Amino acid sequence: MRTKFYFTLLILHVSLLVHSQNNVFATHWRQQRGLPQVDIDWSDSAIDSDGNTLTVGNTVNQTSENTNFLINRLDRNDGSVLWEVEWNYINGNDYATGITIDGNDVYVCGVGAGNSGSYKLIVLKLDITDGSIIWE
Repeated sequence: MRTKFYFTLLILHVSLLVHSQNNVFATHWRQQRGLPQVDIDWSDSAIDSDGNTLTVGNTVNQTSENTNFLINRLDRNDGSVLWEVEWNYINGNDYATGITIDGNDVYVCGVGAGNSGSYKLIVLKLDITDGSIIWE
């Protein structure tokens, strides 16, 4: 079973400049997501063809107290949120584990708890421009 760590603050350091000789990363911006009362954890990230960062992780829904997928696209220049999607499968605990980009499509994978308590493999396809879900 996957050990779950909740972070009250998610601090994402993104490096946009790599020194080629010794692989030193320089931080150009820093994005803080979440509030002290909101639990968020980060699972994976990817860089799109425009240099924007896409992240996937989990957040706790404050109403149901279930864990949901949290998917973000952050601007390459300042880390501002271009779009954000919170996704839930049948009201159980859902855990996003990976993200990849193929052209204008974003694929997110993870697991979702069904009504019987068993977990199902989940794959989502989103439009990179606005985060709309194409299929699930």
